[in-house]
Amino acid sequence: MSTELAPQYNPQKIEDATYKKWEESGFFNPDRLPARRGKPFTVIMPPPNANGSLHIGHAVFVTLQDIMVRFRRMQGRRALWVPGADHAGFETQVVFDKKLEKEGRSRFQIPREQLYQEMLAFTLENKKIMERQLRKLGASCDWSREKFTLDPDIVQKTQEAFVDFYNKGLVYRGERIVNWCVKHQTALADLETAHIEKKDPLYYFQYGPFVIATARPETKFGDKYAVMHPKDKRYAAYKDGQRIDLEWINGPITATIVKDDAIDMTFGTGAMTITPWHDAVDFEIAERHKLEKEQIIDRLGRLLPIAGEFAGMKIADARPKIAEKLKAKGLLVKIEEAYEHKIAVCYKCKHPIEPQILPQWFLKMKPLAKKAIEQVEKGKIKFVPPRFKKTYFQWLGNIRDWNLSQQITWGIRIPAWFCEITTPPTRKMGFHESVVPQVYDGKISTWRLRDHGLKIGDVVTFENSQTRELFGFGTIKNIFQTTVKDIDLRDSKHYKTYKSRAELIAAFKRHNPQRETSETTQVFVYEYEFRKITAQDSGCGKVVASMEKPNACLGCHSPNLVQDPDVFTTWFSSGQWPFLSLGFPDGKDYKIFYPTDVMETGWDILFFWVARMVMLGLARTGKIPFKTIYLHGLVRDQDRQKMSKSKGNVIDPLGVAEQYGTDALRMALVIGNLPGNDVVISEDKIRGYRNFANKIWNATRFLLLHVPTPAQKQKIKYTKNDRLMLARLKKLTRDTTADIEKYKFHHAADRLYHFFWHYYADKVIEDMKPRLAAAEGSTEKETAKALLLAFHATLIKLLHPFMPFITEEIWKHLPMAHKKMLLVERWPL
Repeated sequence: MSTELAPQYNPQKIEDATYKKWEESGFFNPDRLPARRGKPFTVIMPPPNANGSLHIGHAVFVTLQDIMVRFRRMQGRRALWVPGADHAGFETQVVFDKKLEKEGRSRFQIPREQLYQEMLAFTLENKKIMERQLRKLGASCDWSREKFTLDPDIVQKTQEAFVDFYNKGLVYRGERIVNWCVKHQTALADLETAHIEKKDPLYYFQYGPFVIATARPETKFGDKYAVMHPKDKRYAAYKDGQRIDLEWINGPITATIVKDDAIDMTFGTGAMTITPWHDAVDFEIAERHKLEKEQIIDRLGRLLPIAGEFAGMKIADARPKIAEKLKAKGLLVKIEEAYEHKIAVCYKCKHPIEPQILPQWFLKMKPLAKKAIEQVEKGKIKFVPPRFKKTYFQWLGNIRDWNLSQQITWGIRIPAWFCEITTPPTRKMGFHESVVPQVYDGKISTWRLRDHGLKIGDVVTFENSQTRELFGFGTIKNIFQTTVKDIDLRDSKHYKTYKSRAELIAAFKRHNPQRETSETTQVFVYEYEFRKITAQDSGCGKVVASMEKPNACLGCHSPNLVQDPDVFTTWFSSGQWPFLSLGFPDGKDYKIFYPTDVMETGWDILFFWVARMVMLGLARTGKIPFKTIYLHGLVRDQDRQKMSKSKGNVIDPLGVAEQYGTDALRMALVIGNLPGNDVVISEDKIRGYRNFANKIWNATRFLLLHVPTPAQKQKIKYTKNDRLMLARLKKLTRDTTADIEKYKFHHAADRLYHFFWHYYADKVIEDMKPRLAAAEGSTEKETAKALLLAFHATLIKLLHPFMPFITEEIWKHLPMAHKKMLLVERWPL
């Protein structure tokens, strides 16, 4: 190989050609590595979103993961780094929405299949750009194994996981409160919401005997529960379940007292009303106490008819007007004009989140979290840095069921099928899901605390109150009123009999917790003739999870089945990425390379992605998905400010790589980058490591000038000082190896930087210069040549995982026999 080296290091001329040679060699593929390869080492690349260019955060993970993979490959491991791309459902939808807006179009006006195909073409084009950028950053991943989250096999396996969880009782459809974005018309994951500080008026209103504080008077129209902490002595005189009459926004109402531990006694007056449809805490209170929930604001962010004269108004317009009305009624106590609080907003459009209760698909997380906690407790999965293990336990210990649904087109369609109700019923009567089998089995009488306004001969549609499925019809045969005291407990028509009045009252309270019930409480008895729903009726609304469309409804046998229009949240497919990308369950790669070795990603998605990968991996494969979790920090500028376009401090990784060389960027991202801590980066820092690359290049030119050929072995005779120098080099090799194995990449890179510049270049080379001037073929000169070549070759190998482009270029010029590509050379230890 020629020992001539260009006068100056020009990364623009070297990097693309070098990467092309690496890729053509096939050595990124572990199946094509030299035969000496040992056990597998696997890293799954966190799939970047295929909707735009890579940012500086991507450059961090590419650099860190590439260091691991190149190091293990040189150590002789069967190193596999699987690249991928994420369709990034909501993220891509937002990006594409902006494209449509510029074109004067809206996704709500485009047929679903057409929109999907347009977005697919858009994403695949961006995916190509992203792949080119990964190559530019030096990613030595196996492109022959690249996966996309919308590859047919990934889609199928993701859907199969959902059906499997459904069949095991872990997936259910329920009406729960979700983060609703009014602009984008979809539910958002917690990760897709942000919290901002805001100053708003805090209104204090008179609510009967209580003064309540709220920043959202527009939600209060349906408030009929006054809630306080059970230990709040200020309200000890009021009993749980007590009912009080009071004047409210649209006239007199009857409110119920509720005592609950969730109330913050220090906020406002300690008493509050709740709006379960539009607040997550209020929803949980209502769930615990089985309270009614009423929608006040629609999905477009406008008030509903319950708001009276304010119906149809936007929240911002209605809020002051509602306060004025309450003031006119003498119910406004005071206003704090600059109340500071945090509100949830869509992380893309920054529009305030409007919580809504929607029927969504949920995955039960407690059973999955239990196993994920156990594996970390047993030491099967290790954290770097270890402090994040505590955070992991805290999050999983308080986990809630996971909303899998999103109301967008772009993504993996949920394999669920609804029996379409073609003619909605005009009269419905709800039955608890535990009572439905009794109706099937002969129950022909129901006892109600509420007058349903029915008459003999009316036909009523029977509904499962929990699933909202229609299961039959009742023709009313008899109606009479009685009291709890006079009900015949042995009435076989009712099916369920009770041993005592107390047991009956307890049952009424269980189903009607907001109602006071005693022996004098009035009861409406409805006797009916039941007919089970059939295929001849107008559908029952039953839903089933299935990979294929069923021939007919499992409930009423109707053939009118429609697929759920919703798609999975991106996190559901990406949460299965480690095993799906390796061909679970039968693929050769899955059997060889799973579980993987390291999952490297940002600490900010520990809960949202990493913990979900652990849970889903255990649930689907019975194995942990990875043995080590390495978490890097967020990238900040030299003033430790978060990077943002508005601040003008964003660094384009591809731009600076083009200007200063990829190796300089990589070193700047590693040195000073402690696991879990924020990464500080600046153009000056990158420029400094460009100077280091020049130093390596110039030292190589000096070496090649004086050591154009290997030293004559018979003439090599090291002095005591030479041996001390070589011992120091050997210690550097041991320390660098240990640091990389312990994920202390910052230490390893910094030590190599200082050793090369301040010891090798400043001391060793300087000490060798007089000996290199000795007579040709002399022991003194040949020994100096051997020592310098040993130093240089070792240092180039040690630097390769960190600075792969310049080291590969230099390696091919070194005067050494039997060389391979540096990519697959042996690590020097």
